[in-house]
Amino acid sequence: MHRRELILGLFLAAAIGYFYWRSMATPEAGPGGAHGATDLSALPPGTDVPLLALGRVNALPEMDEAKMRNLFNYTKSPDEFQAERDEAARIKKMQEEAAERLRKEQERQAESARIEAEKHKNDPPPPPPKPIPPEMNYRFLGYFGPPANKLAVLSDNRSGGDVQILGKGDTFDGKFKLLGIDFESVTIGYTDPRFAQEQRTLRMGG
Repeated sequence: MHRRELILGLFLAAAIGYFYWRSMATPEAGPGGAHGATDLSALPPGTDVPLLALGRVNALPEMDEAKMRNLFNYTKSPDEFQAERDEAARIKKMQEEAAERLRKEQERQAESARIEAEKHKNDPPPPPPKPIPPEMNYRFLGYFGPPANKLAVLSDNRSGGDVQILGKGDTFDGKFKLLGIDFESVTIGYTDPRFAQEQRTLRMGG
C-alpha cells in the first residue's frame, strides 16, 4: 500500500510540473489579440522552423479592375441598357412615321373621292341595269305529227324530267312561248314584252 501511494504521488508531482512548465512557456498575446513571436531559443536543437516572408505585402501582381469581370454579376452593362433603349426608340419612331404616312394617304384618298363626287353631283343618274330574262331549263326530246302541224316534246329539267307536248305558238310555264319547230331544234321566246327580242334555240337531245 505504501508503494502505491508513492507512485501516485510521483505521478501527481510530474503532472503539476508539466502544466507549470507549459504555462511559463506560452507567449502573451500581442496587440489586437494576436500571439507574439515564439522564442526560437526555447525550441529543442535541430527543430526545422519554416520562415515566412511576412513583410512582402506588395508581391502580388496588380490587376486592372476595369478589365476584370465579376462572374457573379449577371446584370447588363450600362452600354447594353443604352443600346436597348436606343433600339426601342428607333422602332417606335419607325412605327409612328408609318402610322403618319398611312393617315396622310387616307386623307388624300378621301379628298380625291370628295373632289370626284363634287364634279359629278349634277350628272343624271345612271340607267337601271338591263333586266335578265328567265333561265330556260328545258330539253328538246323530239317531235311527232304531220309536218304542217308538228308537236314538240320538251322535258323540264327542274322537275326531274316532266314532259310537255307543245305546238307552235303555245305558251308554257307562264314565261315562255314556242316560236318554231324544225327538224332537229325548236325556238323558244318569252312572254314578257321586255324580252320580245330575246329567243333561244334548243337542239334535239341538247
